[in-house]
Amino acid sequence: MEKQILTPDQIEQFLVEGYILVSGLIPREIATKADEIAFRCNGFDPEDPTTWKSEPGMTEYFYEPELLAVYTPELQMAAARLVSDDPYIFPAACPDDKAFVIKLLPEPGPWKVRNRHLDGSGTNVYHSVHRSPWRAFALIYLHDIEPHGGGTVLFPRSHHKMRALARSQPNKYRWISQLHNEIENMDLGDHVEVEPKAGDVLFIHSLMVHCKPMNTGSRPRFALNMKW
Repeated sequence: MEKQILTPDQIEQFLVEGYILVSGLIPREIATKADEIAFRCNGFDPEDPTTWKSEPGMTEYFYEPELLAVYTPELQMAAARLVSDDPYIFPAACPDDKAFVIKLLPEPGPWKVRNRHLDGSGTNVYHSVHRSPWRAFALIYLHDIEPHGGGTVLFPRSHHKMRALARSQPNKYRWISQLHNEIENMDLGDHVEVEPKAGDVLFIHSLMVHCKPMNTGSRPRFALNMKW
């Protein structure tokens, strides 16, 4: 009998709200080991904050097996349930040859919501709204995150508003960057700040407005990013 990774209620929440935080999807021991390796790969000493620096051009892609171990069959199947027309063959096509580790260094407060955006909206980047190269993306958390310590900030149901805008004028809003330019003019409602634990995975709809959060916590925040 196939193991159930996501419940019907979780799948419904993803469709309606645009996100779902799946607790403990990655075994804590795997996440904790990946966190240790993330410190080492970045040249950070966990006990010495003076080493927590980000140099221009510093890579965020790594190939250490302890990081790649985070891409478990359960993670792939959960993603398949959310984005694939055929979840049974989806895991075989999932790229897992490198780990994209996003780090957020601690910074002084006060904490605030900033940098609302859509993924894929960078300068001179042309990702189609109507035939997006991905349907969802995920943040895979490697350690427990305290309030305002780098937990992702989301605007629930904003993917419905962005999709409705794109469909209202499909020729005007061909690219994700064009939709992104309208964010500051839109009422997106209240935000939610997730406070995940090690091994939790946050799946986010491709048109969900979210923020690069401030980290006013006591340590660097590490999370793996994956798109499907």
